[in-house]
Amino acid sequence: MSATAQINITNLNDGRSRGSITIERTFPAILDGHMSLSEWETFCNEVDKTIAPLGGYRRSFFQKRIIGGVLSLIMFGLLMYFVTKDTYSYAYNGGPPMRVIVVGVLFAMIGLIVPISFRRLWKQCLELEEEVKRVLSNESAKRSNVSFHLRAVPMLGKVIECVVSSASVGFASGISFPAPVSAFDSLALESGLAGSNTANINGNKTIAQRLQELEEVKGMLSEQEYERKKSEIIASL
Repeated sequence: MSATAQINITNLNDGRSRGSITIERTFPAILDGHMSLSEWETFCNEVDKTIAPLGGYRRSFFQKRIIGGVLSLIMFGLLMYFVTKDTYSYAYNGGPPMRVIVVGVLFAMIGLIVPISFRRLWKQCLELEEEVKRVLSNESAKRSNVSFHLRAVPMLGKVIECVVSSASVGFASGISFPAPVSAFDSLALESGLAGSNTANINGNKTIAQRLQELEEVKGMLSEQEYERKKSEIIASL
């Protein structure tokens, strides 16, 4: 079983907004118990730092689109003006006047430069998207049951999807069935490391024995789970 939460990226599709492009800072409820607030804040800061150049790319896109459109209209207007004005002189000059040729070349150059510029800008955006995916992948690798993914959503563009494989899934009856946090939890019920009831049954085990059992299953745990279980045992002294 798994639960998901959507983390929106603010100001991403609002071309009129001059605000910074950042991710929402609201802590997803499904991460409670899996990620501390300080870890969440660090994650948000890293994502914001990665997507920061996107604001400049967006402004550059709109500026180039406006400038390219205005210059194209000006060159096209001049071209039509000169062509219309000098129509009767073509027969005497043996061809179009020089100014018609110059304006025509400039008009054609704008038609080439603008698409090339947009293509380069689009490539930079794709590179930035891959960098964001790398940040999400690195954060996902820190926990065995929590992962972050970049998704495309209609009207919103890109969002970050958080998936927790161990979150409780509620039903209409009001009963919820929590999925195991890790493979270690089911094993811990038998080894005397899971809870107070089990601890009573195996009350004759020493701290050293419990630590030894923890070491035996260390390979099945993530680093965070191992440290948490070890701290629980030591705290029971």
